[in-house]
Amino acid sequence: MIVFKKTIICYGILCVIFYFSHSILGAELVGISPLSNQRHRKQNDWLGYYIQARIKANLELNSDWLFHPQSVLSLWALRPDRSQPISPQTTIVIEGSFQQVVELGHISLRVKRITIDKEWMESFEISYEQDSLDRRIDLLSKQVGAWIQPDFKLKKTAPFPLQDQPGVPELYAMSQKLSAPEGLPDIREILYLEEMVGKKSPYELICGLGEAMVALSQSLEDRERKSILKKAEVLLREAILNHKSCSRLYSLLAEVYYLSGNYASWIEKTAEDAVRLDPQNDLGYLLKIMINNSDADARSKDVDLLKKVNPWLFTDAVDGARFFQNGILKEELSRLKNENH
Repeated sequence: MIVFKKTIICYGILCVIFYFSHSILGAELVGISPLSNQRHRKQNDWLGYYIQARIKANLELNSDWLFHPQSVLSLWALRPDRSQPISPQTTIVIEGSFQQVVELGHISLRVKRITIDKEWMESFEISYEQDSLDRRIDLLSKQVGAWIQPDFKLKKTAPFPLQDQPGVPELYAMSQKLSAPEGLPDIREILYLEEMVGKKSPYELICGLGEAMVALSQSLEDRERKSILKKAEVLLREAILNHKSCSRLYSLLAEVYYLSGNYASWIEKTAEDAVRLDPQNDLGYLLKIMINNSDADARSKDVDLLKKVNPWLFTDAVDGARFFQNGILKEELSRLKNENH
């Protein structure tokens, strides 16, 4: 009887340990940086953003993990101190490189788990032929996911992006330009994507086009700026009807409302939806803060949350106001940084 009781107690302890360890693993916060091109052929640079996007899409589809947005990773990449983490909550960092010669390529990844007092790292490498790239990325995603969480299963592969889908090279070439300090999209790429994108297109494609339109609008004269912002608003509003759980669509729409001088209540509600759907959406928090002139407690809380999600907007090591979204909100971010120093 005593042995039986001890067995029950031990079993209970193991269940508790399993529960808490699973809960911690289930709350992973993952940063996946674009892969760097190790060859001199810069026309292939977009592949580093494509590989990043497909790995992230696979992990997102098969887990309940949270992910750093590209805006956070782009500022983090500019830091002078290479040892600093992405954010205080970071648990997983995925970085790497690729090289492709004619039809043959190779991908190398470094995956780190970061805790308060320790760091673990594992390397993954895989070769591919051009026509098998997607299948090889999926295999790599499965291996990385299983290292992060042993019971990870790649039950589904991401329907987007795939290398033979229309607009994919243009989308990730545009993403590369927008991630560069003060980079601007190519108007021809925007026009090309506008022709093919509809309200039922993959949300990643719509988000990429919407962000590029917003960035381009700020370099245009008043009449053209208003026209392209109106196009972006229509695109994003229609897309939300078909992609109701996509946080990035909401934050981009809130930004379009803000830049167009729309009602504060529209901006606030749309930004709130963005952070409700994804608590890592730094643009959503930022817009909530900028539009809030009446509730000091709520504003202070949102500032604290934004500092945790994207500390690079407030540090002196990186000029976040200048480089966040190509400086679209430079004045607002500069004021916010000065207020919270």
